[in-house]
Amino acid sequence: MKKVTFEEVYANAYVRESINVLMANLINQYPMLRTDEDDIRQRLLLILDRQISKFDSEKSSLERFARITLEFGVREVRRAYFGKRELAGNKLIRLAMPIIDDIPLDTCDDSIERRELIEAIQYAMTKLTPTQRRICELLADGEALGVICVKAKISFPSLKNRHLPEIRRVLAEQLF
Repeated sequence: MKKVTFEEVYANAYVRESINVLMANLINQYPMLRTDEDDIRQRLLLILDRQISKFDSEKSSLERFARITLEFGVREVRRAYFGKRELAGNKLIRLAMPIIDDIPLDTCDDSIERRELIEAIQYAMTKLTPTQRRICELLADGEALGVICVKAKISFPSLKNRHLPEIRRVLAEQLF
């Protein structure tokens, strides 16, 4: 069994094209991930690099191994971005909760920075509709997207295609 390096795998045009296609599909399915496209691509490459030692040329072709690994990597990325823990751990959303003053801000060095950040978040929250503010609160509570749809009385496509991108846009405009 010949040992294959990551450089050899990445040099393969099919592998690079597979990454591009999988990324395009993921961004098409979750447009809000467009801003994280480079991070996701890097995460997929790291997953591929981690798994390359398991490649056996006697069992499958390099292209098939890479494609299957990358498809599982996309699932891992989706879990990382949309899992309950990740959503609850998202500091930006947590900061938008009504109990802002009780949340420790380890990213801020002093109370002036902390106060400025809190004021910016409070101002950004005023730019959201009541439904979008409710969605932020539910995300901060770690609720699954399906549960948020039920509690906010909205459809999943509406949440995914309208509310979440708008929340991200407003927060990005107001905070960065």
